[in-house]
Amino acid sequence: MKSRTLYGAALGVALLSFAVILLRYDAVPAEIPVHIGPAGEVDSWVPKSLPAATFGAWYSLLLVALIYFAAPRPGIAYRRIPVSPTSPIPFSDTAADKAAALLRLSDRSLAWIAVALVVPMCLIQLTFAFPEYAAYRPVALGLLVVGLIAAVIYTFVLLSRWPKQMEEMPTDDDERTRQKHFGAGAGMGFYNEPDDPMVTWVSPFNQGKVDLNWAHAPVKQYALVLLVLLAAVCVVPFLAL
Repeated sequence: MKSRTLYGAALGVALLSFAVILLRYDAVPAEIPVHIGPAGEVDSWVPKSLPAATFGAWYSLLLVALIYFAAPRPGIAYRRIPVSPTSPIPFSDTAADKAAALLRLSDRSLAWIAVALVVPMCLIQLTFAFPEYAAYRPVALGLLVVGLIAAVIYTFVLLSRWPKQMEEMPTDDDERTRQKHFGAGAGMGFYNEPDDPMVTWVSPFNQGKVDLNWAHAPVKQYALVLLVLLAAVCVVPFLAL
């Protein structure tokens, strides 16, 4: 299943849950559960309000946005940045293909994680908003645990197959020149090379990650968006409830 379809499904579930709660808002109790303790029992309530009643739905939208941008979009691998004509570092089409392929793999894994989080979260929120559905809460919690475990296993399977896939992809002369220049690559996933016309790089010595060139604007823009979304996911719940 394509990543776009999975993200669309997650968004659809969140929006549908929001709509259901909004349409039946009169049935929402005066006190709304907002937290489940270690024993699986509700241990915190807040007065009825639209943000509290729909928390799982709208917070899911924030999570989907964060997960979607957790890895750069694959198209970034083909960005060609103008550099000095005397730069010894060439742009490599095969290197771009490998970075884009690894980013697509990451995107597929993240899309499944989004579904595994959003669907049970919205179901749990429905059990919070409507007491008559409380009996289904353990099922939703179990679905959350099973879904996340399945998504993690799926990620490991994808990553285990990646080295062989990368070996089967062609390597042009420009990529060989890049390999000599960069060597082992960046340890933390970022490197700073203004003379590199590429924004991404997959080192043959560390094939499980895409290194990002911090010297170029697309990477800084990506980092800023990710930072803003992360801050929103961490702070907004405290402001809304």
